[in-house]
Amino acid sequence: MFAQMMIPHHQQVVEMSEVLLAKEGIPAQVVEFAQGVIVNCAPKLGRVQW
Repeated sequence: MFAQMMIPHHQQVVEMSEVLLAKEGIPAQVVEFAQGVIVNCAPKLGRVQW
């Protein structure tokens, strides 16, 4: 149940990171963080969804 409740949260985190990466002039550290979020969260979403 908890995992299912976290799915929308993690989806939003991935979406926000993608939006951020589409912008120009973002500091390199922020870009690295957003890329890490996508790399770490996106695969987990596929495993949690039924």
